[in-house]
Amino acid sequence: MRRLFPAYPGPAASVLSFLLVALAVLCAATLPASAKPAPKTIANVTLERTSPYETETGAWVTFKGTAPKKVRGKRIALQSRVPGSTTWATVARTKVSSSGGFAVQGRAVGTGVGFWRVISGPVGKKKPTIHVSKAVSARIFTWTYLADLEPVSTGSFSSTGSAAVAGTTYPFSAILFVSRNTKVSSAEYNLGYKCKTFEATVGLRDDTQTGVRAKMLTGVDSAMVDHGQFQPGMAKTIRQDVTSGFRMKIEAQYIAPTDRYGDARAVFGNARILCTA
Repeated sequence: MRRLFPAYPGPAASVLSFLLVALAVLCAATLPASAKPAPKTIANVTLERTSPYETETGAWVTFKGTAPKKVRGKRIALQSRVPGSTTWATVARTKVSSSGGFAVQGRAVGTGVGFWRVISGPVGKKKPTIHVSKAVSARIFTWTYLADLEPVSTGSFSSTGSAAVAGTTYPFSAILFVSRNTKVSSAEYNLGYKCKTFEATVGLRDDTQTGVRAKMLTGVDSAMVDHGQFQPGMAKTIRQDVTSGFRMKIEAQYIAPTDRYGDARAVFGNARILCTA
């Protein structure tokens, strides 16, 4: 007898048809028609630091350089790697001139040896390329108050804090007490051959008795510098080279009066030292 309707496909045929459709969908999803090639990186940008190798935290570090023809007229980024870090961070951007030259600057951050480089974004459509320079370094120094350091040795009559000298208050001071009975007082700090400059404003605290005099000294590795004798109302700003020093000492010596009791607090106002890691 002739069939009026087409035969219904069996279960096996239905399963096979479903699998073929699923496979086609999966292939279409996993094989994009136009995948973009990953950019390659070429170190063909020159970078030169134009500021000194040694700098201070917060100071500008300046650079100049040249970039290849494909980067001319485009913007490039200055990246910094702070001391102790392995991560690059963009800190500035600049545009490369038509002749290939550029100049850029970024601030020094941290303490120790920092690194900088310049890098472009991907250039080119068919064969995208990232252009980058070699890393350039600078040693960064930071100011630290003696009041924030622990002395390696000190007399019984030293302290830190705020003190007024000749009418000016210095909130981060190192203070040495001397008297007719305690003729010398000192404190010594570790430099570890990593510091270069010491500075302070020295004098006797404003509440010192009239007629009292004291001598104030600083030294590096036992080579002492005499800054003179001071009476109340006198002040002197000092700046001392401590490069290659291992230890630094501040000292006060009682001078007068000797016929009666007197005492003084010799102040190293806002005494600070410039060091690196």
